[in-house]
Amino acid sequence: MPQEASQIFDVTADGQDVSVPPTTVILPGQSVTWRAAWSVADPTALTMQVAPSFEYQDAIFTNIR
Repeated sequence: MPQEASQIFDVTADGQDVSVPPTTVILPGQSVTWRAAWSVADPTALTMQVAPSFEYQDAIFTNIR
């Protein structure tokens, strides 16, 4: 049965924030990355639904076959 995961907010040993997305503008042709962590019940059955903002359609990623 599907179960929602809990997002983890923390700071790594080297001082980097976990699960805090950047707020800077991303220029055309550029990219941005950040760390995100989740507490999940079953890591072999994951589905994640995301969108960059409310103005965009959701993208769904899964490892379920």
